[in-house]
Amino acid sequence: MINYRKIIYLLASLSLTACVSTKTIKTDKEITTKTVKPVLLFETPLRKKNELNGDMLFSYIVGEMALRRGDFSLAYNHFDFLSLLDNDPYVAKKKYQLLKKIADKKKNSLDTAKNWLKAAPNSFNAHVNTAAEYYQNKQPEKAISELKIALKLSKNKTGINRVEPFLFALVGINQPATSQWLMQQLVDIENQSKEILYVSGLLHITLKKYQQAVNNLEQARQKDLQWEKPWLALAVIYEALKKPQLLLETLEKAHQTLPNNITLSERYTNALLDQQQYQKANDVLTKIYQKDPSNHKILFLLAGVAIQIEQWKEAKKYWQEILEVMPSQKSTAHYFLGLIDARDKKLDSALAHFKQVTHPNYRLENAYQEARIYRQQGHIKKSMNRFKALRKKYPDDAVQIYLTEIALVRDDNKVEEVFNVLNRAIAEYPDNIDLLYERALYAADHGKISLMETDVKKILSISPENANALNVLGYTLADNNIRLNEAFKYLSKALALDPTSEAILDSMGWLEYRRGNYQKAIKFILPAYQNIKDAELAAHLGEIYWAKGDKNDANKVWQDAIKKDPTHKKLIKTIKKFNPTLLLP
Repeated sequence: MINYRKIIYLLASLSLTACVSTKTIKTDKEITTKTVKPVLLFETPLRKKNELNGDMLFSYIVGEMALRRGDFSLAYNHFDFLSLLDNDPYVAKKKYQLLKKIADKKKNSLDTAKNWLKAAPNSFNAHVNTAAEYYQNKQPEKAISELKIALKLSKNKTGINRVEPFLFALVGINQPATSQWLMQQLVDIENQSKEILYVSGLLHITLKKYQQAVNNLEQARQKDLQWEKPWLALAVIYEALKKPQLLLETLEKAHQTLPNNITLSERYTNALLDQQQYQKANDVLTKIYQKDPSNHKILFLLAGVAIQIEQWKEAKKYWQEILEVMPSQKSTAHYFLGLIDARDKKLDSALAHFKQVTHPNYRLENAYQEARIYRQQGHIKKSMNRFKALRKKYPDDAVQIYLTEIALVRDDNKVEEVFNVLNRAIAEYPDNIDLLYERALYAADHGKISLMETDVKKILSISPENANALNVLGYTLADNNIRLNEAFKYLSKALALDPTSEAILDSMGWLEYRRGNYQKAIKFILPAYQNIKDAELAAHLGEIYWAKGDKNDANKVWQDAIKKDPTHKKLIKTIKKFNPTLLLP
């Protein structure tokens, strides 16, 4: 038998081109040099080596190279030739796998599987694949017999480790109906043990047969209520199906059943966080942390959640503890401690924390916070220099740093200064779409329609199908109730480019409102609002309902929105205009 392991090493050292054109090969002496160290790549030990000849070596090398190039037919032909000369398990397995890839119906894949089995009688995969071939050839009894042999090969393993290999083997068959039938036979053979039901559930998840997967996993769960694996697999299903409520209910039930299971508790907490149920997540995390104060992952989550629910005292305690026990999170801890101190007007202490944030991932956020404190202290030039120094240090991020600086100045309501920074940035990067877009938006918000049009049209000269730019132009015209036909042209093109954009749907709806087409306006804005529940969309939708005479609908939209976003300026302005009593305590 040929030692193909050594040949694999040769492939790494030989200078083979993508296409082998000659039969020039190494001699036996060169191949068996002592510098080549064999490595186990086989399922079974090699038997005594046959004499190595040039044709066999050539076929192996060409077969492997063809396989790497994706030429499966050529690879099959060479491994088929090798199998006639040498009954090696590796060759038999490769021949079978290649036959399945080329799907050549003229060749008998059952016979090829049996040859693999003959060459490797103790191969688990050989028996499972042969079982699949028997089933596809309408010989179910023989298929079941091969499965039983495969099970015996796992007799030294226990529990889930005994049956889990079947999952990978059946997925590898790539024949869903065959895999399902073989799995059902295993379920019956194993008397519906919790392990085989669990593995069956996983198989059906990979096949996207979710209802069958749920059935199997529920059966497995009922057999052992203290077993975490079925719960976690059920969570995977509901996540894949995008059913957050079912996911949350399942994990809540799992947490109640196994309150001391850290893995399930962490998974449940993540689901709560995804649904923005921060207080409930905090309660779960606190209980876990009280039981296991050494769990740093839980400590980190607790610190973040405490910020979300504005428990500043607890948050500060947690982040200070993280500084001591999690040195890898030093920058994160200093950053949040800086935020907490800045909120408490401890500006010098906040600056001291921010200056200890060294991780580059925080460079923009940290610069924003430091510069904001400088501005609060009256050091405007120092604030500007902070961003200037950052642009010099990270020139590739200069545009993003400008945008961060603009955001800071805009938050301070310094209109003239915002335009100064925008103008300076655009003078440096005149064709940058992000900067032009930012100035166009700000110009539109401050009644500079001509500047907005200039910037948007420059964007469109660079990127003619920029849906966002078209939307800004169309919406601004509609919002100012001017050139509505022109606005319709821009928004129609934007909507064609991005038909699911909530922003563009809102703009088109607002245009129709300006035209007096209330029902059409609602048709555009309502689905967008239902999708993202945005405060500005609520302001628009409510105003349209009010104009249409549906005041109850308007009030409901506004009430729901103001609860979620009580400080949104446009929403408050709209409610004050039409029904200010909604803002009363």
